[in-house]
Amino acid sequence: MTFHVVYCRTPAWYNLPLTYTNHVREGDKLTPRIGKSRLPEWFARTNKKQVDLAKYLKVSESHISQVIKGSANLSVIKMKMTADFFGCYMDELVHWVYEDSGEKEHT
Repeated sequence: MTFHVVYCRTPAWYNLPLTYTNHVREGDKLTPRIGKSRLPEWFARTNKKQVDLAKYLKVSESHISQVIKGSANLSVIKMKMTADFFGCYMDELVHWVYEDSGEKEHT
């Protein structure tokens, strides 16, 4: 199984095709999974605090810490609320890791 880390710098609504080709054969499907949290980056960029996000999401500060460490995830609704809190897109809150699923695309 091959792993690929893709850093997305374009907004999600662009819906651009993935063009990363190192170790990927033409027609292979790449399966995305959530990688490392980018919340610390967003706290630094926006000068907002963990406690403020916890209050906004109505969760504990320790839950936010667990999300940052990778031992917990946010629900889709909480992820959307977090993106709104920071003024970004949901897919900018985490590093996305793409795995080669071994399947071929159906064309």
